Amino acid sequence: MDETQAESLESDAASTSVSSGAPSLRQVFTAPWIISQPDRAAVRMADGARLDFWLSFGSGILALAVLGVWLVMWDEAAGYTWWTSDMGYRSRQTYERSFGEVWQAWHVDRYVGPAELIFLSVVFAMPVATAIGAWLFLPNVHRRGRGWASYKRAYRAVASGIGLLVALTAAVGVPMVAMINWDEKGGNLEPEHVVPLVIFCLVCTCLLMYWLNRAARAVAERDVLIELPPRCEGCGYDLTHKPGDERCPECGLDTTQSLTPGVRRPGCEWQDCQEPAVWLSTTIAVIFSPTRFFGSLKLRLPTKEADRFALWTYVAIGIYAACVCLLIFTIVLARLGGAPEVFACFLPFLFFLLVPLICWSVHRIVGAVVTSWFIVRQVLPDARWARAVMAYETAYLWVFCLYSSGLLISFALFDTWVRRVAWMFRLDEPVVIFLGNCLLGLLWFLRYGIAYRNIRWSNY
Repeated sequence: MDETQAESLESDAASTSVSSGAPSLRQVFTAPWIISQPDRAAVRMADGARLDFWLSFGSGILALAVLGVWLVMWDEAAGYTWWTSDMGYRSRQTYERSFGEVWQAWHVDRYVGPAELIFLSVVFAMPVATAIGAWLFLPNVHRRGRGWASYKRAYRAVASGIGLLVALTAAVGVPMVAMINWDEKGGNLEPEHVVPLVIFCLVCTCLLMYWLNRAARAVAERDVLIELPPRCEGCGYDLTHKPGDERCPECGLDTTQSLTPGVRRPGCEWQDCQEPAVWLSTTIAVIFSPTRFFGSLKLRLPTKEADRFALWTYVAIGIYAACVCLLIFTIVLARLGGAPEVFACFLPFLFFLLVPLICWSVHRIVGAVVTSWFIVRQVLPDARWARAVMAYETAYLWVFCLYSSGLLISFALFDTWVRRVAWMFRLDEPVVIFLGNCLLGLLWFLRYGIAYRNIRWSNY
């Protein structure tokens, strides 16, 4: 059976399963609101009928749009104006309006006001944002074939998070607007009041990303056995009929290296033992020896060990970012003197969440670009191999972190000469950090090329 026939049989089987055991309209409509069970919500959305899915997703978008309009109207219900007396003195006068008064003020001389613009912006932006999210989470869903069917399932999995997004928007938006209104009514809004809310917003973002990650895995293609012919791991030659001289007819590599378990691909130590010391040694091996690491990696295994390696990396990066924040703050405080501000106590927690989120975004974008190329070209027999590479390549994020943190620490320690060097090239410090990270990002694509050359043929 050739690959085209196999793909058609898989698609027929998938369509048959959907039509025979598809969830009802009620189940699909309520799926996004099962926010405590991402697996269940995603599977219902993915297996539901097309019309049921769009009705459910559309209702969630409408709820989010209405919530956005309500929050903005609440914000506009309180405010202040400056009043100038005859003597030239200025005083701030606060005011409060009802929602009806806000609505009338928005539509005094026009039919389409801020409410309609906010509503339409959310309605049109959410399908686009979901499409981008489906592309980012596609490596979690795709297994083999062209990828369009996997992308549609990834889209539905991401769309199933609309209920959680509405809940998190309310959880963040309500205290934010209440705080703004309190300040406009004469309250004294300090940074120590704002930073905890920003931290809470980052926590909600991390929770949403974790939820979507689980949802995407839930709708992934099942781990059915894919029959692959034995290949020469040097050139990819089909070794179904092993040559009599025990050598590959194409490249001359000894067939025992390709066909004997543990000879050419013994696997990395992390696949057998998940301990901190092993995580550190694996990280060093991925960064400095990608050819050797991916050339010996076992690929025909579940990716749970690789996913756990990536999780450890993100947590470690968060801890490192918090420590760097404390170090820089201590250096600046020692140079300038004075007592630390209260809000500075929250900064390590802020960077503990912010930096891993930035790293996750960069890693996902680069990985999605490379995986899309793998899928379009169909250069890998099993897309889980690309997912494993993505998980272990989180180690390369340390290069970005060390480069950026090293420059930031040097700015804090040696402000004068660093600025002089930057000004020689007519650059500011943030531009230097940005351009350096862009160059490291380009190097990352070359690393994925190295990984591809070492995983495209794997028997174990």
